[in-house]
Amino acid sequence: MRVGLLDLSRWTLAAQREPELNQAMLQAMIQSPEPPPEALAGALMARLPDLPSGLMLDLARVLGRLDSPRVLDALIRLAEEPQTPPALRRRAVTALGQQ
Repeated sequence: MRVGLLDLSRWTLAAQREPELNQAMLQAMIQSPEPPPEALAGALMARLPDLPSGLMLDLARVLGRLDSPRVLDALIRLAEEPQTPPALRRRAVTALGQQ
């Protein structure tokens, strides 16, 4: 799986590991002329609750570039569900703002 010149096959978006690498990879996906691979949608969504706040806007932008009804539905559910923790709800709304 490639984004431009970057091989994403072994990269995982870890919550606390290597924030500079995570930021570089997210920004590469934002700047790529191609949308991010759909195969990354689950991994990106899984980081929504615990990603460091400094990377949140980049993650929201990447999620916004995905043309995925599944991601959009999941973000809407998080934003609307009363049981969603407030911090996660704000992150979902931020990501929806990038759609």
